[in-house]
Amino acid sequence: MKNQILKYFEEKAFCYQELSSQGFWGWQRNRERKIVFELLGPLEGLELLDLGCGAGYYIRYALSYNTQHVVGVDISASMIAALPKKKVTGLVGQAEAISLPRRFSRILSTGLLEFVVEPQNLLKNARNHAN
Repeated sequence: MKNQILKYFEEKAFCYQELSSQGFWGWQRNRERKIVFELLGPLEGLELLDLGCGAGYYIRYALSYNTQHVVGVDISASMIAALPKKKVTGLVGQAEAISLPRRFSRILSTGLLEFVVEPQNLLKNARNHAN
């Protein structure tokens, strides 16, 4: 199953950002984004970790809130390649297992739980990276 998921996202990476911003999906993401950023609170000058960042939908919005730097983690190298380059570090890896040598002021992981076998591992890993 994991290989099928990776294959799907590798194939969709080139148009994922555009597709996820249109139609019903775009409408739903816009609603979700408003709530997510309200819950994240002020981001100005902070560092953000986005576990399961995809092509960077939320990273782009985080940057518009003057986030100091964003680290995006995704299993798909093609999704990481689609990330903005300025103030963003993209890392290929499993969000539930990656170990980074630092902690972050804010951590984001949206739309990922349904793709991981053991969601509690993702949540534990996020906690391990939190300030």
